[in-house]
Amino acid sequence: MYDNDTGMDFNVETKDTCRPLFRYEAVQNKAKSSKEGRPIFDQRAYVQILSPGDTKNIIDTPVQDEHKKRWPNQWEAFEKGSEQPVEGTPINEWPRLNMAQVHELKAVNIFTIEQLAELSDNAAQASMGLATLKKHAEVYLAKSKDDGVVFEALDKVEKLEDKMEALIEENKLLRAQAELSQKTKRRRKTDVSTDDSASDS
Repeated sequence: MYDNDTGMDFNVETKDTCRPLFRYEAVQNKAKSSKEGRPIFDQRAYVQILSPGDTKNIIDTPVQDEHKKRWPNQWEAFEKGSEQPVEGTPINEWPRLNMAQVHELKAVNIFTIEQLAELSDNAAQASMGLATLKKHAEVYLAKSKDDGVVFEALDKVEKLEDKMEALIEENKLLRAQAELSQKTKRRRKTDVSTDDSASDS
């Protein structure tokens, strides 16, 4: 992107919050139909692109290579016949929302907490209560990220404690072996000195 004020080019990375829904449709092949004298249909892949918070501008078009590149995971799942993955935390997994709110959000193409948090301010103002939910989603994600760091640190501490316990056990074993070795050496010395005393007499 070029900034006229500074005269510099810069890239702005924006996260793709749109959700693709791939499907097959039977489309009549007019050329084959007229040739055969009966309706002939071809199966063609279509994609419906949903933007969070926007129910009026839904794109519905035949699948192009750009769609496959933009959403490779969803395309792969579609080709395999699997359910297309939703990237992020599904809104129905957020305890703050009741079922009515979940359905209302899905009705405006918001399927994840991340989509809700990244909703544009204009889209958030379009529906009553959506701006408040957006703020709660932002806080929830920030707290989750912090919790993730804490849990990661706790996991590391637990692993270090396990290693420490293993080292303590290994140390005990090595001490026991060293003590046994010392006792064996003392016995040999005692046995040798007893043998020498017996041979002198």
